Amino acid sequence: MNDKDGENWIRERRESTTIMNDKDEENWIRERRESTPIINDKDKENWIRERRVSTSIMNIKDGENWIRERRESTPIMNDKDEENWIRHRRESTPIMNDKDGENCIKERRESTSIMNDKDGENWIRERRESTPIMNDKDGENWIRERRKSTSIINDKDVENWIRERRESTPIMNDKDGENWIRERRESTSIMNDKDGENWIGKRREPTPIMNDNDGENWIRERRESTSIMNDKDGEN
Repeated sequence: MNDKDGENWIRERRESTTIMNDKDEENWIRERRESTPIINDKDKENWIRERRVSTSIMNIKDGENWIRERRESTPIMNDKDEENWIRHRRESTPIMNDKDGENCIKERRESTSIMNDKDGENWIRERRESTPIMNDKDGENWIRERRKSTSIINDKDVENWIRERRESTPIMNDKDGENWIRERRESTSIMNDKDGENWIGKRREPTPIMNDNDGENWIRERRESTSIMNDKDGEN
């Protein structure tokens, strides 16, 4: 198939190839059962892959390519700075692209999720369960893993947080792109004020945390419940 910008895609397979083109001339190619996808973006970067199951390829509006392979496969990713990543795994990877060209990769059961933010930062994680990834409208990325998992979050200043736990981690992002990570065996209530201060709380029961408008932080651990309040002058 050749689009109006002269980009060529060649596909060979034993089953079927689905090709879709959205209104912004973005291309998605899917192949299954012994196939080789080849994709060329507007910067003439080439990727060749061979595998036995399926390869999903997605091209965002900036000509970045993502290739994913399943069951003894190698995904290769090239960002705008010509950085390459090779990963092997045995299961599957869904890829989604939001309206701002941010990519989310989810893998489950012995999987490796690779994510590249707009500044070329890379995260590699392997686990046995599942990883949901969400991208907000400002291009912030979240990776969540459960049961022997590592959650990694990158804020707008490329700061990284790694958390491991056995239960679940809820993450919320406010309108200013601030990130919250919660770890607990039961539940942890964390709040972030408008000045972008972060709190991490661990406990066995519930811990309420409040922050005044001067950006003071509190972390509490307990077995029952701890009520913490902060007045406007930052007294605890």
